[in-house]
Amino acid sequence: EGGGRWNLNNVFQNTPFEGHFYLQNLSEYPGIILNGGFRIDYFNQNRNASANMFDPLATQTTTPGHYPWKPMGFPGEPETEPTELQIKISPRLGLSHPISANALLRFSYGHFYQRPSWSKMLGFPFVNYTTDMTTVLDPFADQITYMEEWQGFYGNPKLGYERSVQYELGLDLVYKNKVKVDFTGYYKDADQEASVITGLFGKEYTATKAYMVSNGGYSDTRGAEATLETRLDKPINAGLTYDIYWSFGGEVGYNKLTEPGSEYIDLPIGLSSSKQIWSGYEKIKGWLSFDLGQGTGPVLFGIKPLSDFHLYAYFWWRSGTPYTYHPPGDLSTRPNNRKWFSIYQVNLKVAKGLTLGKFRTEISMDIRNLFDSKFLRLLYGDQLKYYHENNDLSLEDRLPKNSFSREPDEWEWYTYEVPPRQIEFQLRLDF
Repeated sequence: EGGGRWNLNNVFQNTPFEGHFYLQNLSEYPGIILNGGFRIDYFNQNRNASANMFDPLATQTTTPGHYPWKPMGFPGEPETEPTELQIKISPRLGLSHPISANALLRFSYGHFYQRPSWSKMLGFPFVNYTTDMTTVLDPFADQITYMEEWQGFYGNPKLGYERSVQYELGLDLVYKNKVKVDFTGYYKDADQEASVITGLFGKEYTATKAYMVSNGGYSDTRGAEATLETRLDKPINAGLTYDIYWSFGGEVGYNKLTEPGSEYIDLPIGLSSSKQIWSGYEKIKGWLSFDLGQGTGPVLFGIKPLSDFHLYAYFWWRSGTPYTYHPPGDLSTRPNNRKWFSIYQVNLKVAKGLTLGKFRTEISMDIRNLFDSKFLRLLYGDQLKYYHENNDLSLEDRLPKNSFSREPDEWEWYTYEVPPRQIEFQLRLDF
């Protein structure tokens, strides 16, 4: 009905606001240090949202606000409701017990709230077919317009904070004020995660739909961490952390919701398919710094070329994601019997300062993913089965093809947990 032209848009036209404040008190008693308080977070999307999430444009003839003289597909003036102010209070508690001058036992407990991204709350994705550039970005213009799914999420006016409750118990040791060792055990219980994506279908028009995000995700993480760091009065210092943890997560909600009165039914998320199995991971993080202060460093032809020179390298490595695959003839039913490829990333920052009188200039270069590493993302379903059962083919032939062109789908092969190499330059002037 729109001819050969499709205009896929997502318009954000709102003025949300947010804020926070906290109250904290540090008290010291014989043998114990108490740090307690609370934090208050609040936000408001600060907009009038359509009262009918299935037809926010009032394009259906049965939706209140649709112009009765217009056919289906033309926007009307939908009924709206103001979004509400959301407020969360987070208690925090920290306890520490000095065992000796070089050892400290600590415990912490707290609630944490995270606002989902504005894009999940304020988006308005729609499609029209006009060639008039003055109305193409107006979803309520007098032209055929429908909500659609291809340009992002339709903002959920009731989307709230994500919540996590965290516990931590640790032991800190210091050796001659030069080496620091930390041992930490932790537990994190999260819910109300903004991860459930639901398709919204009207009762009169079902050819296109919008996707909305809701607070239906949950996760559970527990683990232990050991850290070793140096505090040497020398140019070189380093640190290394080993982390082992177990986690699982899931979702509750709907894959599909239909407007009341529709001939179709809602489709809830299957409990067994949305709840993950406990998975174990290992992670290593490390850093190395090399710092030469102003006026220091080796002398070359009467000058010190490395004076005010700084280098910082950081890397991390994570064990592969556990997954389940049993080849033909394997009668085992054990879940998570394999692990995918491990991944890692190396970052580097180099800075050189130059001081002239009262002015100091610093030029720096920040390289993320220094070696431009890339790693295959975990496959699922038939794609995973095909990958494992065709070892005689080349890697390219075992990986997914584009569903339309059947060409190698390289954009979908690699995980974006390790993005392509990025190089940033910065010029800083201090005076």
